[in-house]
Amino acid sequence: PLVSKVSIRYDSSLPYDTAGEFRNGVIYINPEVGNTPYVILHEAAHAATLQVLNVTPDGSTFITPPKKGSPAYLLNQMFNDVSPFLDPGMFNNANKNIGEFVAEILANPVLQQRLKELRYFEGKIKENTFKDTLMSFWDKLVDTVKRILFPFIKTKASKKRMSVFDEAYSSVN
Repeated sequence: PLVSKVSIRYDSSLPYDTAGEFRNGVIYINPEVGNTPYVILHEAAHAATLQVLNVTPDGSTFITPPKKGSPAYLLNQMFNDVSPFLDPGMFNNANKNIGEFVAEILANPVLQQRLKELRYFEGKIKENTFKDTLMSFWDKLVDTVKRILFPFIKTKASKKRMSVFDEAYSSVN
């Protein structure tokens, strides 16, 4: 399974500037500052992705380097490509490491909008370039994350192959 078992616990002993953290299968939420949908989703994203990406608990280093061409390798490459375009003051820790990047893209709608504004052109990220004709960074990222995290299922309504991510994404957009 993607995540075998995760629980959520409130922990008022967390430092005030720590809204939440994930460790050892438990999402710890600081009830003073972290009881928000954003924090819970961000920490749940850590719970779901750290294991799949095979990174250290702080999300900073791959335990085993991903194979060239694998979805995890591509995601890391995308992280390295886009980091210079992300203002750390505006997007929390999105450009800190691969673990924070993935958690932020899944939880932060402002970052998602920023990634929709960026385009791939001749293998490089560009701003304000042919928005109607080029794939957005967000679309490329969603496709890569889908391939990493979610198995394909058949939906009764569509009778076509659709990932769990596709179903969740289409239900909120």
